[in-house]
Amino acid sequence: MVAIKTYTIPGVASTAPVPLAVRRGDLLFTSGVMGKESDGSLSADPGRQIELVFQHLITLATMAGGDKDSIAHITVVLNDSVYRDQVNEVTIKHWPDADNRPARHSEQGSTPPDAIVECYMIADVGPNSGKRTIYEIEGVSHTAPIPLGMRMGDLLFSATIQPRETGNSPEDPEEQIALAFKNTQDLLALAGGTMDDIAHMNTFIKDADVRKALNSKIRETFPEDDDRPARHTYQVPMAGKTAFNLEFIATLGGDNRTIYEIPGVSHNAPIPLAVMKGNMLFSSTVMGRERDTRMVPEDPQERIALAFQNIKDIVALAGGKPENIARIKVGIAESALREQVNVAWLKAFPNEATRPARGISEAFIPDDALFECDFVAVLDK
Repeated sequence: MVAIKTYTIPGVASTAPVPLAVRRGDLLFTSGVMGKESDGSLSADPGRQIELVFQHLITLATMAGGDKDSIAHITVVLNDSVYRDQVNEVTIKHWPDADNRPARHSEQGSTPPDAIVECYMIADVGPNSGKRTIYEIEGVSHTAPIPLGMRMGDLLFSATIQPRETGNSPEDPEEQIALAFKNTQDLLALAGGTMDDIAHMNTFIKDADVRKALNSKIRETFPEDDDRPARHTYQVPMAGKTAFNLEFIATLGGDNRTIYEIPGVSHNAPIPLAVMKGNMLFSSTVMGRERDTRMVPEDPQERIALAFQNIKDIVALAGGKPENIARIKVGIAESALREQVNVAWLKAFPNEATRPARGISEAFIPDDALFECDFVAVLDK
């Protein structure tokens, strides 16, 4: 049975009913972590917040039996991209060796009030802790202190894969998608893997017009309906001519992907509802859909409760239990929904000792759905 533990730092934990960090097996997952002072306040100094949030991540890894070199991947959400350079400075401070840094994805997005930055971490605090292997591709890798790919154990985490070669990017969105997929394939090959090893992808599009071309590329790359990675697509602002990028998690070697679907809840697009690779279960976007009608209830509270129930049903299909769920990321169309999420959360996960970590942020939610989420679970081997 996988280890199930919860960790917190006084003053830093959220006031919402979510753990600051949870351990599932050898992996540690955090909720959204902010750069709070010990009294729970947030400094007006952006540099102070950024330094503190990285200190908190390292503290949580240490509490779980690891250290800063156990950290595999960090998602950094900034309320303004102007602070990227300060994030880079703190990264170099804590990991001065370019060949021994965690993978990282940085984005400009919604953060809690007064928070400059919010971070999400995955760390391996088991036998693979600290055993990083870094992969780079000239002309594709980042100029910032971010490895393009980082392997720890059987898991390969990418940073943002941009549609470029020799530093240049095509203007046509379809060509951008094709190039980003080629770069992904090349990165996997460096690590001894293939596209068949990808368990989950986050794909980022500039506007809805790019979605059709993306789905076409997915079908071309993964032609079998029952053998595709889980995927969550975000529509986000992008600078200049960039219309697409992606990041992924791969489980190298081992068993093939196993797909799980629930009729009425699954996607019409070429996206499996959930994918098992190794002992990790990743979902695509999960909505609060009714199975008989594929409709979402009018009442937002019912939608949210139904989405959480759908998550638990997916995990059960894969042979797991609610306590195997490591983290759920929630997107809401408006801040007023936060309290309704908390109400449904407490009903879905009443035991605070086994609740998953959680992220919640305001985001663009298509089709007036108001609410969406995805999750990762670690099941018994």
